[in-house]
Amino acid sequence: MKIYSNGSTAVSNANVWHAPKSNRVNIPAEQVNKHLPELNASGARFRVPSGKSISEMSDKNVKIPVEVFKDRVAVMLQRMALENQLNVEMIIPELAQKIYSKKDGMNLAAYNAALNLNVTVIPEKSLDDIEELLESRADDNKLNYKVVVDQFLNRIFPPGGAVKLGLLPGMVKKKDGESLVYGSVLDAYSRLNSSEMSDMRSTLSKAAKLCKEAAEKEEWLKDVFGKDNMKTAKEMYPVIAAKLEFLKNNMKTNISVDRNGDAEQMGVGGYALHQLGLVHLMGAIANQTDEDETLMTMIHEAAHLASASIDDLRYYGRPGFLSMTHYQKINNAAHYEEVPRRIHGNSSYLGEVFTPEKTASGRSESTEEVRRNAVGDKVQWLWKKAADVHDVLVIMRRQLEEGNKSDFEKFKPDLVDISKAFGLTLHTQSGNMSITGFDLVLIEGFVHTLHILKSKVGKMPVMQFESAHDPVREIILNALAQKALFLDTKQARDFYTWIEYHPEVVTRVNTGVKMVKK
Repeated sequence: MKIYSNGSTAVSNANVWHAPKSNRVNIPAEQVNKHLPELNASGARFRVPSGKSISEMSDKNVKIPVEVFKDRVAVMLQRMALENQLNVEMIIPELAQKIYSKKDGMNLAAYNAALNLNVTVIPEKSLDDIEELLESRADDNKLNYKVVVDQFLNRIFPPGGAVKLGLLPGMVKKKDGESLVYGSVLDAYSRLNSSEMSDMRSTLSKAAKLCKEAAEKEEWLKDVFGKDNMKTAKEMYPVIAAKLEFLKNNMKTNISVDRNGDAEQMGVGGYALHQLGLVHLMGAIANQTDEDETLMTMIHEAAHLASASIDDLRYYGRPGFLSMTHYQKINNAAHYEEVPRRIHGNSSYLGEVFTPEKTASGRSESTEEVRRNAVGDKVQWLWKKAADVHDVLVIMRRQLEEGNKSDFEKFKPDLVDISKAFGLTLHTQSGNMSITGFDLVLIEGFVHTLHILKSKVGKMPVMQFESAHDPVREIILNALAQKALFLDTKQARDFYTWIEYHPEVVTRVNTGVKMVKK
């Protein structure tokens, strides 16, 4: 297991991913490798738009209908409520007044709705008692989040009153004393500072040394990659070492860092660009909060740089990691971590022989385990597509801020389709269409939601849809509806259907937009 931390933000169960064909064809750099660690639900959380973004939403030139504002804000608040992120104390008095008034007494329906209960008699309580009870339930995240969201929406969109989008930043809790307002997209790509460069130089040297040693550990190579592929792995490790040395000698130009916090929000740790030899890192990796994890991350990313055939088929520590075929393992970057980990002393599989279709105990995988792996792979795929959309929108937003509209105009029809599928605002704009800061917040929240879902896949009861025509599809649709990607099940189903049948739209835009290097 990989564990990253940046201050008090925990990032655990690290995974590494990149788009499946990014290293196989001669395409622009942004169809890339990605390092996507899983966050637990108490880690990074959803953010809200900045004041500047809110002004853009009201821009008369962009022209986004008010009903679209309300729908998208409701989605954003719903996602936040599920993570206990809304500043519920603000609306406690309003909820209490709904439940109790001196004129009408206690309102049973409002009481049950707000507290998520089902009682037939309410004990006599004062207004202060009701507020205290609501506060207690809020602290335990036991209030009905739909009621909570409606209450916040009424503040922003009062009946018959002016829309008050400016209230949004104050509606979320502060995390560790810091506001969760979206920062500047221009900070998404920065260079290593002098301290980081010094530490990274040492780490890359250690990583290169480990890979050279790994090439000589033939017994372990056979355990991990199988007898038929151990020679290929043995030949690959010196190439990975060479890529690590290359990065060490070109840190100023070939390693960048996310300073905007996008990575933590979405569980995206960075990516590697095979064609250009570039690596982009999340702040916790660049800061080396855990040197060992940065060490293994760089080995993993260098594996992507080493060969066009090395993808991310399954992540280190994920269910099914041991049981992949020998062909899959030789083309999976995470497996190139294992022998260096054994040398370094932080392997999760020391002594294990990686046998196709077998678990750690040596038994064959059950039907449920095979299906759960299939569900996990599909959710990962959805997550990847959403992350691709985020990358494209961030790149284009940077370009627009710099006065470059060429890519945006070129791919506008595709962006409209993507906006419809992912619930953004572009396709609703009747004026001068633009990528607003609110769109960036929405897609970031979308990726984060899928990321949380992905981390829970291993515990899902996958056998409940045994009779379904496509059980994997039904399991995922059921999960999507529960994780608040949209306001209703139909929207979740429409998204899933579109992305299944039109994945080339995301790929086309992603491969056609050049990464902005700063």
